This record gives sequence, structure tokens and C-alpha cells, in this order.
Amino acid sequence: MRAALLVICLAASPAFAVEPPPLSPKPQPAYLKGGRIDVKLKSKATYRFSADKWKVVPRPTIAVDPERIALLYAEIERLKGELAQAGKVQSHALPPVAVANETVASPIAPVFTKNRITGLAGFGPAGLRTKDQGDDTMVRQRTGLVAGLQYSRIISGPWSLAVSAQSNVSGLVGLGYDF
Repeated sequence: MRAALLVICLAASPAFAVEPPPLSPKPQPAYLKGGRIDVKLKSKATYRFSADKWKVVPRPTIAVDPERIALLYAEIERLKGELAQAGKVQSHALPPVAVANETVASPIAPVFTKNRITGLAGFGPAGLRTKDQGDDTMVRQRTGLVAGLQYSRIISGPWSLAVSAQSNVSGLVGLGYDF
């Protein structure tokens, strides 16, 4: 079995060693055979390439249709209005986009939630230990696992307000800024 597998692998290996077909489906024109391509840079450096190996092709251009872009932005505004009416979106404006020497209003980046609930977990002060020894009382801070829950709400634009409660009988109030 091993010998058969070895023979198959050896027989198949030359198939992978074959040179791939040329990238250009068209043959090289006869007038370019033996020719050269000279490239002169701004820095006045000149490079010479063989026309048998290289070719010159134009850079692709992207056609921008301002009318189509305006229609897309109108559709974005319509969808943004529908989501805002449903109470599912709060918008942050993006900077305007310049297209073909015209400034077009930028699309709106939706933020789909105003509310956020976060679970908290960590290690920290978990209470106090007291021990009575006659007339003296020894107090030590106990450390351990601390769990908590936090609620935050966007109040205006990128600003949010947060309140959290933790199992070590502590609470926090926070002010956040989205960026």
C-alpha cells in the first residue's frame, strides 16, 4: 500500500511543476519583441525594462456619479428617519464627504441602543471581620470576590450616565463619553 501511494505521489509531482500559463491571454505584438520600456521618475532617475517581460497598462479610473450618490444619501436619510421614529436609533453625524469637487452631506452612523446593562466581577474588599478579645475588638478587612451590576444610558449625543451597585455594599455613579 505504501509503495502504491509513493508511486502515485511521484507520478503526480511533475504536474505541479509545470510553469503556469502567461497572465496576458493576448500574444505580444511583433513590433514589441526585443523592445524596451524606459521609465523616468521625478527625481530624474531612469529605469529600463524589457518589453518582452513587462507591459504598460493605463491606471484604472473610478467614475463617480454625483446624482447616484445624492440618491444614496437621500435613502440613508429616509431609513434614519424611520429608525428614529421607531425609537431604535440615535445618530452621530460624520464629517462631510467631498466627491468630484462637490461637498455632499455625510451619512449618519447609527447607534442602536440608548441603554446598557453590564455585569461586573472582580477581587477586592468584601467586608470587615471583627473578633472580640476581652476588652479589645480586632477589626480586619476581608477581601474576596466582588460582583456587581451597572446600568448606563446615553443622555445627550456621545454623553452617558451610569449607576452601579456591588456586592460589597458600594455604589458608583459615572459619566461617560463615547468616541
